[in-house]
Amino acid sequence: MLGLFGLVPAAAACTLLTLVDAHTVQFASNEDFIKPGVIWFEPGDRGHYGRVNLGFRDRHAQGSMNEAGLAFDAAALDPVPWTADPELPTPDNLIEQIMDECATVDEAIAYFEAHNCRHLRDSQFLFADASGASAAVAWLPKTGLSVVRMQGDHQVLTNTRLEAYRYRDPRFTRAEQVLASGGSAAEVLEAVHQRGPGGFTSYSVVYDLQARTLALTNLAHFEEVVSLDLMEQLARGPFTVKMKR
Repeated sequence: MLGLFGLVPAAAACTLLTLVDAHTVQFASNEDFIKPGVIWFEPGDRGHYGRVNLGFRDRHAQGSMNEAGLAFDAAALDPVPWTADPELPTPDNLIEQIMDECATVDEAIAYFEAHNCRHLRDSQFLFADASGASAAVAWLPKTGLSVVRMQGDHQVLTNTRLEAYRYRDPRFTRAEQVLASGGSAAEVLEAVHQRGPGGFTSYSVVYDLQARTLALTNLAHFEEVVSLDLMEQLARGPFTVKMKR
């Protein structure tokens, strides 16, 4: 998890996944932190896609879905050496630019290839789109930009670089077990949610990228789900809702 887009200093234990079946493309995440979440809607303007953002009171989005059906979330990593390519531009906020201007995973990856992204120093991103494409984007000190595309019907991301390490933390392993048994994205999030003094699952979200809807759970109360239609909410204009403690 990161602020738009600076790393949030907290228990780095977020879990992200894409899950595709014959009927839906789901993109889901647990945001594990020590503060209540915030959700805000930004209608599109001047060629920018409208989107829903989830994060905390600083209004730095930890994840988003735009009206084209592109979604992202991020996971904190141990920092690695990163140096900007002097031949490429370095936007203040490449991820926000991607969510404003891109509709597909391929377009998002092209932006990473054409720009520097300083946030790759200590975080990685999962992107998915309404077609069912999904890819993890990270930085490897020896080889640079790392893009790992989804193989099969799902992709899970936690807090290790997929291309760099064989080690998978217990949340990654548990998520794969739930999916192997036919579990849903929501069941994965419930199975790996966090509770503890160092950090807890502040909120969980499952996006349906084709229907442009989201199902939101606060503080791991998985029996209480708020369902929202992105286009209906964007039609209300910009607004923010703070989640309850």
